Amino acid sequence: MVFFDASREESFSGMVDEVAAKEGRLDILVNNFGSTDVKTDLDVVNGPSEDFFRIVNTNLKSVYLPSKAAVPLMAKNGGGSIINIGSVGGLYPDLSRTAYGVSKAAIHFLTKDIAVQYARQGVRCNAVLPGFTATDAALNNMSQAFLDLFLKNVPLNRPGRPEDIADAVAFLASDRAAFITGEILPVAGGFGLPTPLYGSYMSAGAKG
Repeated sequence: MVFFDASREESFSGMVDEVAAKEGRLDILVNNFGSTDVKTDLDVVNGPSEDFFRIVNTNLKSVYLPSKAAVPLMAKNGGGSIINIGSVGGLYPDLSRTAYGVSKAAIHFLTKDIAVQYARQGVRCNAVLPGFTATDAALNNMSQAFLDLFLKNVPLNRPGRPEDIADAVAFLASDRAAFITGEILPVAGGFGLPTPLYGSYMSAGAKG
């Protein structure tokens, strides 16, 4: 167990250093943090600027700083695997949550940069992009009507499960993914793949 607190910047790199000190090496890093504030993370005009930059800064630092600390440790031991948790929210524009989307899009690009810059040192870096995932927190803050509407745009017609995300992360961390780096992998049941009219077709009773 190591200490991590997303509100305390010093713990971002501190947790990496602590693992390396205890174990003598670092092989895998999963950057799994992201937050927003639905009350203030609105559109560009109506969202407070200070909240926009606070959310972007926090989300981006939570990947940048641990990775900055981890890469030299991994390179020293012949390589390693970094997996960043992005979001399909960083792929598709939305009517709100601008800061969250911008921060996740930045994380996707940072993933590719790390992959390119440190591949010759044996460090791989990929990102897993969850779609809507049926955690207790998500389900408790979403009406059934919204969920039903959302799922009409998900070809596999169900929310993701936490284990769906975990399985993708485990694969990318493993030697089975030894020749994969710089990839941005949505784990979202096909969300975003069909024509934009797909949800309307499903609402009209089309057979999928």
